[in-house]
Amino acid sequence: MSNRGPIITLLAVAALAVVLLGFNMTETRQTVASPPADTQAAPDSAGQPPAAAQPPAVPPPAAASPPAAGQPPAAGQPPAVAEPPAAVQQTTYTGRTSGNEATIAIAVHNGRVAAYVCDGRRVEAWLQGTIVDGRLTVQGASDAEATGTVEGDAIFGTVSVNGKQWPYAAQLASPPAGLYQGNATVNGTSNRIGWIVLQDGTQVGIWDRDGIQKPAPRLDPGTLGGVTVGGAQIEPQRVVGNTVVVGQPPA
Repeated sequence: MSNRGPIITLLAVAALAVVLLGFNMTETRQTVASPPADTQAAPDSAGQPPAAAQPPAVPPPAAASPPAAGQPPAAGQPPAVAEPPAAVQQTTYTGRTSGNEATIAIAVHNGRVAAYVCDGRRVEAWLQGTIVDGRLTVQGASDAEATGTVEGDAIFGTVSVNGKQWPYAAQLASPPAGLYQGNATVNGTSNRIGWIVLQDGTQVGIWDRDGIQKPAPRLDPGTLGGVTVGGAQIEPQRVVGNTVVVGQPPA
């Protein structure tokens, strides 16, 4: 019995050593299997995994700026469209004096005016001037003149020829109504003809042959064919506001 004590003690020590060795091996396997704490992503406050990374926002393309004046447009941009030029203002008014003493025609081209007044027998005057802010002012030889005011499609005013003055009214007219003239030198003699064609087709005019007045021959305003005077032809032309008529020498 005295020899069993050391043997029992030795067995107890060996059993304890086996238990401690097994415990240490278990701790080592757990340590290797678990990753370090700082490599794990921490859950958010709600216990959800973190959201995936979002791509950076892309700014919208800048609006294209129009090319500077004088510079060609950028590729892909439509060219600038030029404003069309303003339309030419060309009109003619025809009418009579209040007592039917004479007929008058007023041709206007962008504010410039050529006018003619005649009685179809011996009284006539060529006039030239302007219309400014609706006010007509034209003048001719021997103190002939006319003034007036544009009111809608008409001009109302007064005209003076050879010391006589008359009120007149002239209405806007459409072709072939209007003002016409012809000039020619035939056998050394100057010839000048003026025609007023009213809206109803009536014609009034004077043929001035070297200072002698007589009624003008018939005009065809539709064709403006030649007019025969003194054995020669005169080519008529339509008078517009910028036609030179005062002091114009025969062709």
